[in-house]
Amino acid sequence: MDNLEKLKLVTRVPSKEDRRINLIYLSAEAEQLQEQTMNLANQTLNEALAGVTNGQIEIAKEVLQMVYDNLK
Repeated sequence: MDNLEKLKLVTRVPSKEDRRINLIYLSAEAEQLQEQTMNLANQTLNEALAGVTNGQIEIAKEVLQMVYDNLK
């Protein structure tokens, strides 16, 4: 948090109800970075899934869930 605050990406605001708590808020710059990052992630996902049908995605999810469950 300290580094994010130094980079002016977040601000800490003391809670009015409980002085032990700090509320953390994204700065306007951080919100822009978040939007850019989400757009890039969506673009990458769309490129990665080009030509893959919804049915194939569902099968992959089911298989990965079974693998995950087996490792519990």
